[in-house]
Amino acid sequence: MRPFRIAHTSHSTCHFTSSTTMAPPTYIISRMGDPIFAVIIGLGAAATRINREQKEKGKTTEQTIEAGKRRFGSLFTSKPAQ
Repeated sequence: MRPFRIAHTSHSTCHFTSSTTMAPPTYIISRMGDPIFAVIIGLGAAATRINREQKEKGKTTEQTIEAGKRRFGSLFTSKPAQ
């Protein structure tokens, strides 16, 4: 292990620097794949939670899906200009 050096600046704070280089970042899938994977996992978790909450209210999965289509369907359909 190499010792740390203190880099003095004109400000009152000190910055610690190491004389070794940083290791390259580690990815689970790839640089682009990791964020996409995270979004997919997050959406799946949200859908699971919403479905569980709706079942507690006595609604079926089909009713929950239909309500979601009604709510978010307008985002994906275009209305003709008037």
